[in-house]
Amino acid sequence: MMIKHLHQLFGFLTILVFVIQAGMILMRRDRALGLPRILRILTHILYAGVVGLGIWLIYSYMQVGLRVPAWMHLKIVLFVIAVVFSAFAFRPGATRNRQNLGMLLAGLAYIGVMYCVFAKPFSAAVAMAS
Repeated sequence: MMIKHLHQLFGFLTILVFVIQAGMILMRRDRALGLPRILRILTHILYAGVVGLGIWLIYSYMQVGLRVPAWMHLKIVLFVIAVVFSAFAFRPGATRNRQNLGMLLAGLAYIGVMYCVFAKPFSAAVAMAS
């Protein structure tokens, strides 16, 4: 249970840091300043924590004979999309259009991740088919 709570904490902090980074980019449009180094390092640590703890949770599911739910697969895909578009948006020297598109698509992917976490789509269809 502690691993699940750590995974949730890292996920929350990942989204919080994304919002902070997006806000900093939007506020600094007139100056060509990159993101502080500590935010970039923190982002990598949080991504590693989310992925590592997520792998641990999936492994735990499989060890007790449970199938990994479909919504979890969708959550993984959406998280990868969010990471890719975040990198696209926060890359040093990115144009304003590239930043806007990257932040928009990453934000939508994070919203999709949160939807998967709270609504757990496809789980009712699996339960009814059983």
